[in-house]
Amino acid sequence: MKRGLYTTIYTVAFLPYILIAPPLDGIFLAAYVTAVVFSLLFPLHNRVGPLASASGRYAGVVVAIGAVSFISGQMIVIAGLFLGDPSKYVGSLFVFLSLIPVVLAPFRLSRMRERVKTRGIEGFAVADETQSILDHFFLDFSTQNWFRHGSFSLAFLAFLGSYYYGWSFLGLPALVYSMSLLVLTAVVLRNLAGRFLAPYLPSELAEQLESAYPTNRLKVFRAGPRTTLVTVIVLSFLAIVSLAQDPFTGNSFWIFLLLAVPNAAYLLVYLVTGHSANKSSENP
Repeated sequence: MKRGLYTTIYTVAFLPYILIAPPLDGIFLAAYVTAVVFSLLFPLHNRVGPLASASGRYAGVVVAIGAVSFISGQMIVIAGLFLGDPSKYVGSLFVFLSLIPVVLAPFRLSRMRERVKTRGIEGFAVADETQSILDHFFLDFSTQNWFRHGSFSLAFLAFLGSYYYGWSFLGLPALVYSMSLLVLTAVVLRNLAGRFLAPYLPSELAEQLESAYPTNRLKVFRAGPRTTLVTVIVLSFLAIVSLAQDPFTGNSFWIFLLLAVPNAAYLLVYLVTGHSANKSSENP
């Protein structure tokens, strides 16, 4: 019941996007995706049981993102035939496709929590190799160990490519904001991983999965999660600056500045919280 309710709420909340004209459509989509990301934290406030209903709620979000992706795909055809410019729906489609692993990660984490509570760390890896590899992928995704394993790297690059490609259809302000949103998403997923899998560290469970079903390591790139995310953000920021037309002149400069400040603030928060998390793990 709860899954259907959440699916309906998230799907209906997207529908006004169809009626909103550019450039306000980019602002609406940014607000919608931001709300979706923030809402991933809500099941953690369930005090009836230890996150008892989290799986059902997250399943509803996953289905809803699939539904709005389908709606965007259908609107591409309709807009192409009758309106002549389907670009806003191409943008939303690729944004939602990149959002699928974001909403799937908490769902997998909630399922992992059930095994941690019942089996402990020694029995964490399930007998099904495919399921364990999926758990490993989403655990790395949630903790931003995006390039720790070569077999996962291509999927992470596809996620980033789809993410930025979608936002590029919605204009420079939305594209710049998407970098801040990426950092916010990383903070939320890392928080969820830490809280769902406590008292164990995500790295401990990743090592357990790796020992059960080894994956190929990428020998060239050894950066940690914070370094990985900061590198991706900075390179993306420089790429957007180089592609934008006169981002530092006229009104474009003020738009760019207003969006760059929250981006820098998110980066600072991410670095500070990551440093605090490392200290707490070293000194339990």
